[in-house]
Amino acid sequence: MGEVVDETKDLFNAFIGEIAEAPLHLVDNEFIRRGYRIGYTRSVKSILKSLFEFHNESVNVWSHLFGMFFFASMIFIHQISNIKELGSFVWTGLHDFHTH
Repeated sequence: MGEVVDETKDLFNAFIGEIAEAPLHLVDNEFIRRGYRIGYTRSVKSILKSLFEFHNESVNVWSHLFGMFFFASMIFIHQISNIKELGSFVWTGLHDFHTH
């Protein structure tokens, strides 16, 4: 129970902040002045919260998600079309086998 409370408290303490508020490991370019994700953990709730907020990595995250879903759907569609072709081939082959 205490673990859930700590995770929820951490989630409320997470925010998008300025360069002066960010820990050193988050700052890699002195010209990026704001948009740092401060206090976020690796929990699912924290990741989802970060996903729907605008920060330095928003475009990067969403472009990768869009690309992943696009290519996953293309693979799925391709596999479905292969299954349909294979099914018609097997059906035709069985039909030819029984008619001879």
